[in-house]
Amino acid sequence: MTESVKEIIGELRPLRCELDILSRSDGSAVFAQGETVVIASVHGPVEVKLQNLQYDRSSVEVFYKSKTGQQSVGDRFREQYIRNTCESALLTAIYPRTAISLQLQEMEDRAR
Repeated sequence: MTESVKEIIGELRPLRCELDILSRSDGSAVFAQGETVVIASVHGPVEVKLQNLQYDRSSVEVFYKSKTGQQSVGDRFREQYIRNTCESALLTAIYPRTAISLQLQEMEDRAR
């Protein structure tokens, strides 16, 4: 088999992660799988906007920006998917009436 066929069949691309790379965020990371690279930053818990206020838990806000910078329907879907995942993983009940903000920036996309 050729190298590209092996990759398509099921060989995982190598994973890399580096933590705390941004100085002005509460947490940050660069995650890479093969040649695909995403940088993530989290801020919070912080004061919440009145429209997002939830009395029993934190509000989770996700902002995803693709490499092109143009917002698309797929990007909105990714934001919703990431928000749902984070809401189930985070202990949002500990800090009610606050917000946790997660920003993701796609640096390189080589998914195939």
